[in-house]
Amino acid sequence: MENDKDISASARTQSTARKGGLLSWAVGHPARDAFVALIVISVAIRILIALNYSFVTYNDTAGYLYCAKCITHLDLRHYGGMRAPGYPALLALGGLNFDAAETVQLALGVAIGAMLFAIGMLQTGSPWFSFAVGVSHTVFFNGLFFEFDILSETAATFWLILSVFLFARMYFLDCYEPLSCVAFGVASAMAGLTRPMFYFLPVLYVIFLPGSLKDWAWYRSPRLFFSAPAFGMLLLWVLFNKVSVDYFGPTTLTGYHLMNHSGAFIELAPDRWALIRDIYLKYRAQQIAETGDQLMTIWAANSELLTRTGLRPPHLTKELTAVSIYLFTHHPVLYLHSVAAAWTEFWSVALYWKWSLMPVSLASSLASVWSPERTLLRSINVAFIATVAYGALSSVIRKMHFPRFDVFVAALVIATSVLQAVMERGENARYAISTQPLVIYLVFLVGWRIAASLPSTCHSEPRPGLGGQR
Repeated sequence: MENDKDISASARTQSTARKGGLLSWAVGHPARDAFVALIVISVAIRILIALNYSFVTYNDTAGYLYCAKCITHLDLRHYGGMRAPGYPALLALGGLNFDAAETVQLALGVAIGAMLFAIGMLQTGSPWFSFAVGVSHTVFFNGLFFEFDILSETAATFWLILSVFLFARMYFLDCYEPLSCVAFGVASAMAGLTRPMFYFLPVLYVIFLPGSLKDWAWYRSPRLFFSAPAFGMLLLWVLFNKVSVDYFGPTTLTGYHLMNHSGAFIELAPDRWALIRDIYLKYRAQQIAETGDQLMTIWAANSELLTRTGLRPPHLTKELTAVSIYLFTHHPVLYLHSVAAAWTEFWSVALYWKWSLMPVSLASSLASVWSPERTLLRSINVAFIATVAYGALSSVIRKMHFPRFDVFVAALVIATSVLQAVMERGENARYAISTQPLVIYLVFLVGWRIAASLPSTCHSEPRPGLGGQR
């Protein structure tokens, strides 16, 4: 495997790209046609669907809208701490208008595809590989239709991919300018402030950013310029929650989420939590009778729990967290079994849309496409897991080295899959939407490398990316 420090000679000579960045590259580079084709296809498909479909609201939408109203009125005293501010801020900027939010999300979807294209060009220099990873965000329906949902997934995906793009740009061009690092830090923080499961993201980036005092004065270290806004923004939000609702965390939903694990065996809780336990068991029996499992029982029981305990949501979530941690530590096998199920569900692939909002003919056509798409996406997920497992074993057993950027992408996705499974169970396939473009990217990258290594009568060496392959 190639060493990520070996930069090709041709990459070193690309001073224009280093000085002018992607803009100077885009003006005259042969990949321009592929990029234009990507944008045209991305916009055209979104317009076609938008003319025959509408925004869709879900149970979570009300919470985002309430927080957005608080932001609009510049009054967060009563917002309750249940939602991080990133997505409600987008709704507020759109005037609390769901049509405006849908339009913004469709634009973000096009931008996500464009950034995936740019990352591909930076790493491989191949216009058609870059086109494939960019257009995948449009042709796979489960990501596309979230742009019509009044939920945080599209915004979270945008901030996540933007942070990855900014990191890739600095990494492959070997140019860690202070302002670029600050922008990178802001994008990373916004991913966490939009979906709290990405609060870990700055920690991962710090690990992969250069910052040795042998190479950088401490006051010019990329890690410093990244960490100041990234950790600062995230810390300010949890401090705000502590002051406003007496809860130190990005959201007061933590205890509620954990109950989707611990609720399965809450009858084992001691009498210290007898009131919570008994109320939950009553609603759990009803939930199982209606749906077949106990997931999301906490929301059916929430009103009675608040009334009979006399606690406000921020304080009830502390008690739910406490009883959950007790159950996890005293019954780890039951907890790990639930975590394993949640982790498996993360890779199962889900589609959030409403057929009834479409013309029957279009809905039928899209349904016939989605079935093989879902099978393909599941196969891509299996290929990703197999690739990561092979890489991990090869690194340990055969001492093989893999490109550092590949390792970073794999680490980001795996960390997300594990952390969300540890904290929650219920809609885990939904939580995979934001990292799905990176899963596709890495699997396509492996396929592209394999194809490029095969002998051909019309063989030409794969071009290095703008910063070379590292």
